Amino acid sequence: MYVGLISKTQIMQKFSKEEADGCGKTADIEVFVKVRKDSQIPAFDAVGDFYFQSEEQSKYNDKVAEMLTEYNGMFLDDVMKLEEKDVFSAMGEDIHAKDRFAIPALRAVKKAIINYFKESDQEDRYRKATDKVICHCKHVTKQEIKEAVEKGKDSFIEVMKSTGCGTGCGSCSRQAREIAEGYIRTGLGSF
Repeated sequence: MYVGLISKTQIMQKFSKEEADGCGKTADIEVFVKVRKDSQIPAFDAVGDFYFQSEEQSKYNDKVAEMLTEYNGMFLDDVMKLEEKDVFSAMGEDIHAKDRFAIPALRAVKKAIINYFKESDQEDRYRKATDKVICHCKHVTKQEIKEAVEKGKDSFIEVMKSTGCGTGCGSCSRQAREIAEGYIRTGLGSF
C-alpha cells in the first residue's frame, strides 16, 4: 500500500513509474498511482497502491495518504470529490486563508487519476473529472446541469432537485441558475 513521502534520492516504491496507471505532478510533488481495477464496474476502480516523490514532508500529505488507503483503497470517483477542507476536517483543524492550497499531494493525486482516465480511454470519466465544478458542496459540474436539462428538467428548481446543485451552502445558486436557465432558454446548443 502507501509507500509514503520520499525524497527524490530515495525511491522505494513497490512498482516502477512505467507500471503506474497514472501520474500527476504539481510544483512540489509527483504522485504515481496503481489502480485496483474492477473489470465489470469501472466506477468501483479504487486506489490500489501509490507513492509520492517529494522534497518536503507535510502532515497534510500524510493525511491524504491515510485517506486514500483506508478500507483497502478509496474509490477513484470519491478521491475526485475530496477537497482540501475534507483533509483539514479529518485532522480536526480549521481552514485558514493562508492554507488555501496547502495540500499539493491532493492536487497531484487528482491529476494522476485524470491521467489514468485519459490513458485508459474512459472518456466519460475523464470529461467529468475535468469539467468545471459549479456546486462544490454537492460536486455538481456544468455538464451535469446540462444533462439534467437534456433529460427534461425545464426549470432551475427541477435541476436543483435532480442534481442537488445549490442545496448545500447556496453560494453557487446564482451561477447554477444562470447556467441552467441558459441551457433551457437556448435549447442546450449555444450556451
